[in-house]
Amino acid sequence: MQRVDPYGLVGQVLDGQFRVDAPIGEGGCSVVYRGHHMGLDTPIAIKCLKLQQMMGTAFVQTFEQRFRDESKIQYRLSQGSLHIVRTLAAGTTIAPATSALVPYMVLEWLEGFTLAEQLRARRERGERGRPLDEVLRLLDPVAEAIAFAHSLGVVHRDLNPSNLFVVVQPDGSQKLKVVDFGVAKVVSDHAMQLGRRAATIGPVRMFTPAYGAPEQFIDSYGPVTPATDVYAFALLVVELLIDRPAVEGEHLSEYMERAIDPLQR
Repeated sequence: MQRVDPYGLVGQVLDGQFRVDAPIGEGGCSVVYRGHHMGLDTPIAIKCLKLQQMMGTAFVQTFEQRFRDESKIQYRLSQGSLHIVRTLAAGTTIAPATSALVPYMVLEWLEGFTLAEQLRARRERGERGRPLDEVLRLLDPVAEAIAFAHSLGVVHRDLNPSNLFVVVQPDGSQKLKVVDFGVAKVVSDHAMQLGRRAATIGPVRMFTPAYGAPEQFIDSYGPVTPATDVYAFALLVVELLIDRPAVEGEHLSEYMERAIDPLQR
C-alpha cells in the first residue's frame, strides 16, 4: 500500500544534502520519510512535524517548540549513548503541497521494527512468555540509555514499546534503541543547555496511559521525576515476561485507577 505524502516532499532535497525518498510512517504529530544523505551516501530517516493550524496558535507554537527541543535533546543524548537513535541534523523547509513551514529532524536509518510490532507478532503466533535472563538482556540497552538521560537531567516520560526500536544487526542479532524523546521533560534548569526554556518543555500532558505512573495522571502525587521512567520500565519488564501488557484497560479512567491503586496493578 502506497503511503500518502501530505507535504509533497518526496523528491525534494533539504539543506542541499538530504533527499526525501518516500513516506514510511505517520503519527498524530509527525510524518516520517525514508531519505538519503547525499554527502555520506547512506539512508536516513527524516521526521517532520505535522500539526493542524486549527489547533490554535498557542497549541501549535507549543508543539513546534517541543519539536525543536526534542531535536536538541536527542542530538546531545545520542552523542553519549549508542542506545539512543542518532540525530544528524535539524532544520525547517517549506512544504510544496501546503506552503507551510515544516520543522524536520534527520535521524540515522535503522533496520528492524518497533518492540510493539514484535510483541504483537508474538501474540498472534501464540507465544507466551520469555525467560527472565532474555528479558533483562533485551532491555539492558534501554536501561543504560535512560540512566544516561537521567544523569543529564532528562526524563523520557513516555517509555513504551512503540518508542523502542528492535535493530536487526548484520549477524542477525537484535538490540533495542530508544527512538523518541518527543515528550521528554528537562528536570534540571541547566540540563542540556536549553536555558530558561527548560522549565517550560512539555506543558501539555502527553504519555501512553498503559505505561503511565500515578504522578502523570494526578498532579497531587508529585512531579515527574526519573522514577516515572523507572515505573514504566518495570511495566515493560513484566510485559516481556508474560507477553501481554502489565496494565490493561479500555478507557483513560481505567488506566488511572490501576496506576493509583496497588491492588489493581
